[in-house]
Amino acid sequence: MSPRSRSRPPSRRRRPPGKARSRQDRTGGSSPPDRRAAGAGRRPPDRRPPGKKAPPREAGGEAAAADTTWVFGPARLAETLEAIPAQVRRVLVRTGRLERRHEVLLKIARARGASVQRVPNRALDRLAAGARHQGAAGEISPIPWLRLPDLLAVDPPPDLLLLLDGVEDPRNFGALVRTADGAGVASVLVPGRGAAPPSAVAMAASSGTLARMRLVRVRSARSALRVLGPAGLLRVGLSPRARRPWHAHDWTRPTVLVVGAEGRGLGAAVTRECDALLSLPQLGSGRSLNVSVAAGIVLYEAVRQRMLAARQRPESPQRPNSRGRAGIAPAGSQDGRVRPVGLSADEPASEAAHARDPQALRNRG
Repeated sequence: MSPRSRSRPPSRRRRPPGKARSRQDRTGGSSPPDRRAAGAGRRPPDRRPPGKKAPPREAGGEAAAADTTWVFGPARLAETLEAIPAQVRRVLVRTGRLERRHEVLLKIARARGASVQRVPNRALDRLAAGARHQGAAGEISPIPWLRLPDLLAVDPPPDLLLLLDGVEDPRNFGALVRTADGAGVASVLVPGRGAAPPSAVAMAASSGTLARMRLVRVRSARSALRVLGPAGLLRVGLSPRARRPWHAHDWTRPTVLVVGAEGRGLGAAVTRECDALLSLPQLGSGRSLNVSVAAGIVLYEAVRQRMLAARQRPESPQRPNSRGRAGIAPAGSQDGRVRPVGLSADEPASEAAHARDPQALRNRG
């Protein structure tokens, strides 16, 4: 062999043009590693849309179920246990030294037969996801939704309803439910789309009344109004552009009040389905009130008119309303009769006639 042939480097086999390198060429002849085995201990990439947070994790480390509602705070949780103990799945209370409110909560929970667990405070922090838990949380069973035909089949039929149109803020949703519960509303109707869900934020804003209120899921506010009108309810919408004041309506008649989202208000299609539109005066620089505040003013006008009407016929027996209560009797009435707001038991009947005049009421104040 000549010296020239010994110094020549070994020739490499050229690949045809356009042919890619094989796995053996890339890995030096060894088989490639298994990608699933190589990434077995790695965390999968976060593919959630930007701005969307991960679901809160429970004390055991597993993600909370999507249909689970939580109540945070010892006071609100104690109220929920008193009202609906069967719907409380478990009560979580922080470990360590307890305050008086936590001891009261534990006493109520054990008396109602609820499951109680002591968990670290950091577990409650993860569960609350930024909400104030004050060392206590309660898991509530999924809120049952009724159908509109089932609601209208109740005997006696409902005479005061609240219909939400596009209320997407959970705090407003919870505040509206709380106001409706206080005013004796038979049910709150919520569209399937464009509405806030009964989340933990809404539950906190409602002070637990969200789990006690009769909620009805409807396809849309417009479709619900088309059913409620023939069923005998007056469809009254609250709009800042209306000319009639809120007290001009006869609230002693069966009525459904329709309220819209802040800023947008009622939709055009929903407005056309209403029998009447009412408004609240704006005497200041603000353009509108909070939707829960506005609904509260109107609903308690209904309470006032119905109490005055019941005061005029004290001998007639009170017909239980659709929520099982005999009228709207205020606390402290000794003889069971319903009296107007501001009148005591020893005031003569002439005061009731005097109180029926709104101008007289303003002069008295």
